[in-house]
Amino acid sequence: VLLLGGAGAGKTRMAHEFAAALEEHGERVSYFPAQAGELASETPYGLLAEIIRVKTESTRAMTLEEAGSRLLELVRWPFTIATQASTTTGSLALRKGPDPSEIAGAIGAAIGVPVGGDGAPSSAGPRAQKEKLAGALRDYLEALAVREPVVLILDDLHRADEESLDLLELTMRGLEDDPVFLLGLARPELLEDRPSLLGGFEHLTQLQLRNLSASAVATLVNALLEGPAPAGLAKAIHKRSGGNPHVVEEMVHALKDGDRLKQTEDGQWVFLGDVADLDVPGRAEALLQARLDQLRGPEREILRAAAVIGPIFWEDVLAHLGVEGVESKLESLAQAGLIHLRPLSRFPTTRQWAFKSGLMCDVARGNLPARDRRQIHLSVADWLARQGGRDDPDTLSTRAHHLVLGGDRPEAIRLLTSAGEIGERQHRWQVALASYERAQSLAEAESDRENTFALAANVGRLAVRAHTPTRGIAVLERSLDQLEDEGDEKTQANLLQLLGRALAVQGESSRAREVTEKALAVAEHLDDLRLRFEAGKALGFVLYYADEFSDAAKAFEQCLQMARELEDRDEVALNVYNVADSSLQAGEWERALTFAEKALKASASAESATFIEHSARGISAFVRARYKGDAGGKAELEQWVAFADENGFVSQGLDARQYLLEVLEHEGDVDGAIALAKSYICLLY
Repeated sequence: VLLLGGAGAGKTRMAHEFAAALEEHGERVSYFPAQAGELASETPYGLLAEIIRVKTESTRAMTLEEAGSRLLELVRWPFTIATQASTTTGSLALRKGPDPSEIAGAIGAAIGVPVGGDGAPSSAGPRAQKEKLAGALRDYLEALAVREPVVLILDDLHRADEESLDLLELTMRGLEDDPVFLLGLARPELLEDRPSLLGGFEHLTQLQLRNLSASAVATLVNALLEGPAPAGLAKAIHKRSGGNPHVVEEMVHALKDGDRLKQTEDGQWVFLGDVADLDVPGRAEALLQARLDQLRGPEREILRAAAVIGPIFWEDVLAHLGVEGVESKLESLAQAGLIHLRPLSRFPTTRQWAFKSGLMCDVARGNLPARDRRQIHLSVADWLARQGGRDDPDTLSTRAHHLVLGGDRPEAIRLLTSAGEIGERQHRWQVALASYERAQSLAEAESDRENTFALAANVGRLAVRAHTPTRGIAVLERSLDQLEDEGDEKTQANLLQLLGRALAVQGESSRAREVTEKALAVAEHLDDLRLRFEAGKALGFVLYYADEFSDAAKAFEQCLQMARELEDRDEVALNVYNVADSSLQAGEWERALTFAEKALKASASAESATFIEHSARGISAFVRARYKGDAGGKAELEQWVAFADENGFVSQGLDARQYLLEVLEHEGDVDGAIALAKSYICLLY
């Protein structure tokens, strides 16, 4: 069910009542509540991370190992029960042999929580990675559904990141016949950005919450007053509010706090004066402002400070700001129905609160002068720094957000750059790319020349790594335009070779070759060996993507000579392998075999030894099995498939299957080829 409605339409209240009804009726369900936060759209898979955090009760004080252990425990739990249940019921059919460790590893890799040391990178494209992750989530939810129905309640989907929304669609598409219920809450603008979200689902119900009718407003007013309203009051409120439930509620609060709606000793409500002449605003913002003005000074100030922190905030942050009596003031605001305590806090040493209304948060925040808001943002960033999380890209990104709003952009650039570097180390390419993009945009706005171009290079490099070249192309082209009149040829050549790579992945092979050859010419003019090497390697990459494999092999062989001159053992090993791979694609079997054997020897001293060793061994085994009739080569290919699967190397698993598939077809093993082709498709999607 997709529940749509504007601010104050009652989406969250309806979800709360639904969850309360399940509990009241004693329904046994696996319950997954989560809310996309204010910064959710800036963090790839941020909504998924929030779902897992809430379910595992993880906090930012935990080590990654502790968080990974909780995730693995969460995923493992239903499988024993599910396996037992599936032997007694035919209503659900689990896929054959889902491995809880692999499922937890796939989820953990997406949200930056390593499970059992599994952090192996995958060079598969974003779509293939999402498909694999969706498959892991489906396996987990299916196992839960064997035990009891699964209920997911996801609030503020209009704030969720694109990756999480894509994942939600892919996951649910495989669960249409299982007892899995999704309740998604969002404002209507979600469908303006994603008009086909969850489209095509047979059991999808889309509900648009509209304003209340006059009779519904009368029912709500009577419920809020806990008794009959004075004659004509509900009708007047309906006319003034337009039927918005939140506005109705605030109008009643305002009337009760004023001097015209009174309760007699016998419990009856009376309105002093003409109900047609209501002296309360009919707009939500004005009503909330009036309610804010009625608060005592200390409570009003703490609410304003909390609003600067965000719709979700923590007690200790307010104490860090110098507010006295925080606990009692927050309890008083909770009794007034303005905020509520969250059952779980991201930080274990302090309680977490949330505004009951996002609109109240906006109104309260707007009450503070800009100078005061900036100072609070800087203090929040300082408090977050004291909580740890220096190795967590999400925490660094949140700190950077507050620093930007506090006016300290240079420090925000530094933190976002660190978040990008950590994301790379964790193989979270989308997270790294998003961090670098934000940092580059800030550096550009600050006229920070050095960081602008260094970060543009990072964006270009990660855009290729994350298979989203368009994002890199835009930044690189803009940076090259800025460089045109500066005469910095070295930076220009570096950005050009990165642009060439991005254009190649985009499919613009002709333009990719043009800019890469320009980068190579500039590097040769500067007589810079390292720059010539990088531009030459980019040219090999561009030629490979254009299916000009023989020329690509020659380009990589030239890079190999330069790598030797640079005494860069890692690049020597990698380019020996690149020559072998390009030669294989060109049909030059003997050359491929020769360089594959050389790559095996060179890989011993390389950082990426595992990748090079197994990939080169696969090329060697394929050539020997396919063209030399060597049975040992076929056995090595089978071992490579097993190794790639065991270690989660998706790209290698696909390559190994392609090689082995051709060998099986050549041998006429139709059954074996069909079985292998099926496993290839499963791995790809």
